Amino acid sequence: MLEEILWYHTATINLFLLTIMISLILPTLYYNRAYILVKWSKIYSFVYYGLISMVAFDGMIMLIVAKRDMGINIILMIIAFIVFIMLEIYKSIELKKYIQNIDTFEARFRKVFVFVASFEILIIFSFLLIYSH
Repeated sequence: MLEEILWYHTATINLFLLTIMISLILPTLYYNRAYILVKWSKIYSFVYYGLISMVAFDGMIMLIVAKRDMGINIILMIIAFIVFIMLEIYKSIELKKYIQNIDTFEARFRKVFVFVASFEILIIFSFLLIYSH
C-alpha cells in the first residue's frame, strides 16, 4: 500500500512539474495577445492550485501511512509548499497589475512569469535530487 501511495505522490509531482514547465511557454506563445495570455494564466492558476493541493494531500497521507515522525525532510517540504503558494500569490498580484495597465507591465509580467516558474522548477529538482539517492 505504501508503494502505491509513493507512486501516486511521484506521479502528481511529475504532473505538477510538467505543468510548471508548460507555464514557461505561455509568455512566449502568446507574446502579442494580452487577453489570451491573461485567460491562460488564470486557467494555469486553477490547475496549479489543484495540483499543489493534491501533492500536499498525498504527502500527508504518506506521512500518516508510513507512521513517520516530523523530521527535517518533512519540515523542508512544508516550507517548500508555503514558498510555492507565496510565489503564486506574487504572480497573481503581478497579473492584476498587468490587467490594469497592459502596455506598461507587459515585459515585467513576462519576466515575473518566467522567474517564478524557473524558481519553482529549481525547488522541485532539488527535492528530486535529494530523494533520488
